[in-house]
Order: sequence, then structure tokens, then C-alpha cells
Amino acid sequence: MAAKEPKPKRPPKTFKERKFVKEYIKNGGNATQSALVAYNTNPVSARQIGSETLAKLDMSSIMERNGLTDDYLVTILSEGLIATKQMGAMVQPGDGKDASSATYDFVDVPDYAVRHKYLDTGLKLKGHMNPEIMIQNQINNTYEKATFTLKPQE
Repeated sequence: MAAKEPKPKRPPKTFKERKFVKEYIKNGGNATQSALVAYNTNPVSARQIGSETLAKLDMSSIMERNGLTDDYLVTILSEGLIATKQMGAMVQPGDGKDASSATYDFVDVPDYAVRHKYLDTGLKLKGHMNPEIMIQNQINNTYEKATFTLKPQE
């Protein structure tokens, strides 16, 4: 069974699509909130409408016009992949004294949750997280394993 070819994306044409894009940029990329405003719908339907609208529209030219170039996205993605957070820590002084409020300090530690989000976003932008492709790969892998295990031994 061949995977269904996705429809090519297109620029926004209708008034509601253009309003959706304007709201999407204004609210920082929330498709549900954009659909609520642009399509005047209920919150239950807004999520689906927002997802469908994003799937059919080519947002790359709009992103470029608003300063979200490929170079800028790579820079931000690179920064996110090395994200850290500060945590309070009791620092043991080197002279053998006990830790006290005077030895309380902040240390930078890797923020793995933020790094994971950035990695996830980067993979999606590169097309490596396309659900249809992932499902097709799982089906192909399962088929290959089944074919391999069902071959008669000689």
C-alpha cells in the first residue's frame, strides 16, 4: 500500500486564511488561538481548524518576511540545544568549613527538557518527524522483520 501524496502547500488566499496568519504571527505561533479569532469558532473546533490551516498553507515566505530566516532559525535552534538552567546549590568550601548560608550559590546545569523541545522542533522543521512518514517506516520495518523471520531455513 503506497503512502498518499500530500497536497502541495499554497499561500493564504481567503480573507480568513490571511487573518489566521496575521493572528498566528501576532500571538507567537498559537494555531488554536489564531483559529478562534479568524474563523470565529468554538475552542473544541479551533484546534482542528488551526492544524488543518497550517497543514495546507505555505508559511515559509511569510516567515521570511517577518525575519524568521533559515539562518536565524539555525542560530536559535543551536542556542536551545545547549540550554541550561540555574539551580541553587550548597557549595562546600575548600578549607574544610561546614556549608552555611554564606556558601549557598547558584550553578548552571543542563536543561534537558528545553533541549528536547528544541531537538523535537528541529527534527520537525527538517521533515524527520512527519507522522505519515514515521508510520510508513514502522510499517515497512515490521514487514521487513516479518519477511525475514518467515523465510524458510535451508
